[in-house]
Amino acid sequence: ALMEPVRTMQTATHFRKVKDPDGQVPYIWLPCSPATPGAVQMSLMQFSDSEQSFVRAENLKLAHFLRTLADAKPSVGKEDIQRHTAWTEEFGQEG
Repeated sequence: ALMEPVRTMQTATHFRKVKDPDGQVPYIWLPCSPATPGAVQMSLMQFSDSEQSFVRAENLKLAHFLRTLADAKPSVGKEDIQRHTAWTEEFGQEG
């Protein structure tokens, strides 16, 4: 889930220029929807060298965790679990 904001930036087709909430720079570029007012059509790789330092990933949100959970594949197959259960029943937990 921690990489979701970075993935969003990598696949973004539009960015918008907004005031930096931290006040460290005059403005920042954030990925956005094409329908967002002020959206500029460009990819991450199209930013000029002088603008690259102003590009920011959005903050981590609950939606990033939910998207990760929805896309996650099981790391252990049902067959493996059944074999483990059968082995435990036959030999016990300690083996």
